Amino acid sequence: MAKEILKKIVNKKSPIKSGITWLDEIRYIYLLSALVLITAFFLLLFFGFNYLSSIFSGTSLVDTVQEKIEQKSECTSRRLVDGLCLQGNENNNPPLVVAMIDNHMDARPQSGLSEAVLVYEAPVEGNYTRFMAFYIMDEKVESVGPIRSARPYFLDWTEEYGKPMYFHVGGSPQALQLIKNYNIFDFNEFFRSWYFWRSVDRLAPHNTYTSSELWKKGFDKYSYEASSTKFSSWKYEDYENCHEDECVTEITINYLSYYFEPTWKYNTSTEKYVRYENNAIKKDKNGSKIIADNIIVQFVESRVIDGVGRLDIETIGEGKALVFTAGRVFEGTWKKPNRQARTKWYNENGEQINLTVGTTWVQVTPQSTKTEWK
Repeated sequence: MAKEILKKIVNKKSPIKSGITWLDEIRYIYLLSALVLITAFFLLLFFGFNYLSSIFSGTSLVDTVQEKIEQKSECTSRRLVDGLCLQGNENNNPPLVVAMIDNHMDARPQSGLSEAVLVYEAPVEGNYTRFMAFYIMDEKVESVGPIRSARPYFLDWTEEYGKPMYFHVGGSPQALQLIKNYNIFDFNEFFRSWYFWRSVDRLAPHNTYTSSELWKKGFDKYSYEASSTKFSSWKYEDYENCHEDECVTEITINYLSYYFEPTWKYNTSTEKYVRYENNAIKKDKNGSKIIADNIIVQFVESRVIDGVGRLDIETIGEGKALVFTAGRVFEGTWKKPNRQARTKWYNENGEQINLTVGTTWVQVTPQSTKTEWK
């Protein structure tokens, strides 16, 4: 009886396609199932391997895939000040804030240096250096300072970026006059003190600070003084990481004394430069490390111009420059044809040197200053 039923099933015609038996259909289904299983097996191997790799590298699989997609796609719009790749309709020239930050021993550790998108460091009188830090106005920064006074050469670099908000506490007589002549978007603590505060944990003049909350209020009130002038961006490149035996991993700039002799160390894992001072990692007051993607050493002519020791520093013209980026060093030239033109960096063939996207520190040093790297 069972044999007769089985015989009927085997010989029964398929309702799907004439001429194909139910046994043929069963074979077809088994073959299709085998193909599905094989495909699933190889997909599991692929994603499983990538998942395990992402665990050991500290990144998620989604991040890994996204990173590969981004690497293949070209960036069509970059932020002018730091080369950041923008998405959609983001403004590539957002309002900028500039703050003069103290580097006296009594001002350390500073606040806000780790959050700047661009920093200039240059000598001032008294045998120490001062920072000029740039911020995106809409980004949150809780504290910046101590804020100190203006000097003429810093104004020449500020002018390269249109009309950013310029935060300072007084300045040399020449600098204060130039602020008026240049029509700087000026926030001097002497006249707009409500956009600053004085800290009680430090002695004057190393205790004046500002914040993004305050400068946003200032921008809202005085935005008619601002300017959205476009400026020329530096060029950027996605460098491959350098080979460890070829990397320049340490840069030391001998300014004026041991206490003003920064060393930048390149981390081949993070592909970032970390700042050291007095053989210790430089940190903000909140504990954040001072990190950069590019270190540029700009050699300039300088001279003392008065009995106080104030300096006249060459900002317009050209001179020697060293560009450190992605563990590499490029020896070249800086050029700035006029006050409002952007200072740019060129190799020995006269081609503009490409930077790594991100934070840049421009170390402005006298011609006599020694810079060493290894």
